[in-house]
Amino acid sequence: MYGGGDTGLPTYNPLFTATKIASNIWWDSLAPGIPVAQGLTSVPMLFLLSIPQVLGASPVVIQALLFFVLLFLMGYGMHLLALSIFGKPNYLLAISAGVFYLFNPYMMIQIWHRFIHNSMFFVAFLPFLIMTWLWWIRKRSPVCLLLFLLVNFLAVYVYGTIAFIVPVWTLLFFLTLLEGVVPWKGRKNALRLLLAFLIGCFFWLLTNSWWLIPTFSVSPALFASVHTTDGSLNTLMSLSNSSILPYTLRLVNPFYLYWLADWGSIYQNPIFLIISWLFVPVVFIGFIRGLKQTQYVVWSLLLLVVIYLSKGAAPPFNFPYIWGFSHFFPLGVIRNPFEKLGIILPLVYAILFSVGLQYLLITSIKFIGKSKTYFLLIIFICLHMAFFWPMFAGKLFGTMEKQNFVEVPPSYTEANNWIKQDLSGTAEGRILHLPLPRSESVTYNWGYGYNGVEPSAAIFTALPSIARGLDIPGVNDALSGLSLIFHKPYAENNQFVILKMLQDFNVKYIILHKDIDWKKMVLEDPEQEQMILDALSYLEKKSMYDNLIIYEVVPEHFQSKIIISGNFELASLNSNSTIFWPWIIADVNKDMVTAIDQKSQTQILDKTKGKIIFPTQSSFFRQENPFSGIKHVTRFNIPASGTYELVLTNASTGGAYLNGFNKLDVLIDEMQNSLTGIIKGQLVSFGSLNLNAGNHEIIFLPLESINLFPSFNLVQASENVKLLDNSTIQISASAKSLQFIAGELLKVYGGDAYNISFEYRFAGEKGFYLLMVQDTDLDKMNPAIAELNKLESDKWQQYNNIFNPLRLNTQKSALELAFNPETSQLLDTQSTLQIRNIKVERLFNNLIFLRQESTEQNKILSGFLDNYKRIDVGLYEGKLKVTKPVLLIFKETYHPGWKLELSENISQGKKFRVENHYLGNLYANAWYIDKSGDYNFKIIFEPQSYVNLGIFTAISSLVGIILLEVYNHFAKTRSLREGM
Repeated sequence: MYGGGDTGLPTYNPLFTATKIASNIWWDSLAPGIPVAQGLTSVPMLFLLSIPQVLGASPVVIQALLFFVLLFLMGYGMHLLALSIFGKPNYLLAISAGVFYLFNPYMMIQIWHRFIHNSMFFVAFLPFLIMTWLWWIRKRSPVCLLLFLLVNFLAVYVYGTIAFIVPVWTLLFFLTLLEGVVPWKGRKNALRLLLAFLIGCFFWLLTNSWWLIPTFSVSPALFASVHTTDGSLNTLMSLSNSSILPYTLRLVNPFYLYWLADWGSIYQNPIFLIISWLFVPVVFIGFIRGLKQTQYVVWSLLLLVVIYLSKGAAPPFNFPYIWGFSHFFPLGVIRNPFEKLGIILPLVYAILFSVGLQYLLITSIKFIGKSKTYFLLIIFICLHMAFFWPMFAGKLFGTMEKQNFVEVPPSYTEANNWIKQDLSGTAEGRILHLPLPRSESVTYNWGYGYNGVEPSAAIFTALPSIARGLDIPGVNDALSGLSLIFHKPYAENNQFVILKMLQDFNVKYIILHKDIDWKKMVLEDPEQEQMILDALSYLEKKSMYDNLIIYEVVPEHFQSKIIISGNFELASLNSNSTIFWPWIIADVNKDMVTAIDQKSQTQILDKTKGKIIFPTQSSFFRQENPFSGIKHVTRFNIPASGTYELVLTNASTGGAYLNGFNKLDVLIDEMQNSLTGIIKGQLVSFGSLNLNAGNHEIIFLPLESINLFPSFNLVQASENVKLLDNSTIQISASAKSLQFIAGELLKVYGGDAYNISFEYRFAGEKGFYLLMVQDTDLDKMNPAIAELNKLESDKWQQYNNIFNPLRLNTQKSALELAFNPETSQLLDTQSTLQIRNIKVERLFNNLIFLRQESTEQNKILSGFLDNYKRIDVGLYEGKLKVTKPVLLIFKETYHPGWKLELSENISQGKKFRVENHYLGNLYANAWYIDKSGDYNFKIIFEPQSYVNLGIFTAISSLVGIILLEVYNHFAKTRSLREGM
């Protein structure tokens, strides 16, 4: 089976996925939960794929069946569309259009190679959408409109990529416009077409409301948090080099074909470059012929429009695009125009290609005869098809070196079945997969390998899986913390923090994956994580299946999904760099509550038992004198006046400085202070500060770092390295071997940046580089970080530079200075480099925060939560007793759509909703209940009601169209009878 990329393994378990998405737009299987309203578009497709699954078909057979159907629809649909344009006598011409539609560079690279199923469905159903739409605007019959809407329903998976709404309706708009003006048939006809367009669009909205209403009620806030106008514009501009006209006209995505060379360098061969242009002149001839023939002129004009839209910000005439993206945020959905709008190009090309081919054949037969013409045609077809050899050779997916074949190991099914049996009928808790990727992608070292969206949520069906980042700001920080707490340096002496995090995320089982490519994913070493897990007393190693080890949180330490808390402190998260520190900083006996805006923070401020204030800004920069050190500047916004403890994270990094963190000079609101640090575990406390509410600035003045580069007697060196004196090394170039010195740094901290400085005297040409080698490197011969050039004199020159931060999972690193043998071949082998006074200094970038602890202890029980039950994914019910103000924490990803409803007196039916909705433990939902009493409660995901509204609207509109057709039928019948 093929899998990976953005799609993952959609044919592995379609029945499970379809059932989950159809039951509720809140998808809890991908824990800690995410709204998937747009995923409703996949339900019809997944249910169709589940039919062969129920009949016993394997994922491979299901995928093969899917690909066959899509290929058939592409070719046959294009054939039918072309036949309706050319006329039935020109069936060979229609066949050529269908074949071209199947075999063109865009289809091979952008559709099949990229392996995005939404795009595959788009190109498969696009000809049918156009045909039924043209029937509708020409005949204006309810039956034709019904056919168009039916095709839309079958193709609804297309809109799983929401941006594809734009090309569909852009194409339909221009088809309608050109139908009305070319040729001009009068104002009355144009108004009829306009009315038909509006009616078609209106009923499309109504019949698609079952997924449109939920999507646009849930997703806009998510889109706005993930994408920005500037970000979309930057993406548009960065992609402009790959959509210039020489590429767009050939339907080529150069990123995969030329730059990454996924199928090797053969496509850069002059012969293949010529082949890639062969069909373009044919299309151009078709374009010219189309302008002269009424039946084709629409497609010629449409070609100009689509080429302009597809090239995006590439010249010429790119100003409108740039201006539009700068001023209209919604345009961000088409920030990759060649992908989102260029997908129409193959269809328009197919029609004009056939027109051009027909003209060339007729002209050629006239001048050179049939036999020679057919001979040239065969050569053309062979050359054209040679371009698509990966499609015939089975090399379409992945690269030449690594095909995207996937076979899920049997151990995954065995582990899932074991958990199902161990649950004994209960379905409480989650599965945490370690190492936990901090993005959505993962690489597994399976038999055939796997690289793509993390698939555990579809494989492990016993319980929801915390298996990857969710690409949601804030939530990703919380999940990153859960990932990093199992990193060896952070896990030491933090076993209670680990337990608190497992409880906060409702974790019942942990599955350690030893088959993950942890270096490539910049994750933690599974072997080290196993040692950490084995040492935790509250975990029990339950079972092992090949490369999977299953741990269970012992029952007395497991915490349910819904809890109440009387002890909670405010976590004011103003920085994106918090990641995992809040759990380490906070009291493990307290929960954290975070306000979502200033108003809600004011409401909760005086009700919390302690505060954690993170900086609004944290940065470092050099002093005016570049060699006088680096200042660390942090700015805070204090919500309330009071006494706050100033705390520094990563106490172990103090070993990188001459005086550690014993005493630091700081500027607090421009007043200099000298603070004494006291180490408390992984934190350093610098005492208390009296701060008023408002903005404050704390500047840590430069710390004097020790030299982390070892003494020369501890460095590794090649044969052409000499020690001239106690501080000077000479390296001579060689065209045969790498000449280098490498010193392992004395202290290394993952994620830290280092300042490298030395003096050098260089006699030679460019070709010397510096490299920070890490124990997590995939390839030791990484590109050069810095290069030194030949000096104009023999005087010593100063080098000073800050290197990029180390990877978070790095534990050992060495600075390497070397002549690259590849570039040294171009040098005079007598070239030498002298270096002295090498110094590596850690850049002080520890996170700084303020903490205010409350002396108040909650000795009185705040209440208790009676047994609750999960009715479905979006509805929980239970009983609650409150004796004093509490937080009710619901451990699903925070979303404003989650509502807490309390019923105080069942007999009177008195119900009310709790409006104080906060962020609990950095990701979850939390409600502040300040009124004592006995309650029945409901937690409801309210946007689910929009699905029911959408379904009712869609069905009603379809019934309306059918009734209208029935009425028209009887009206025509009555008219005929009266006429007789």
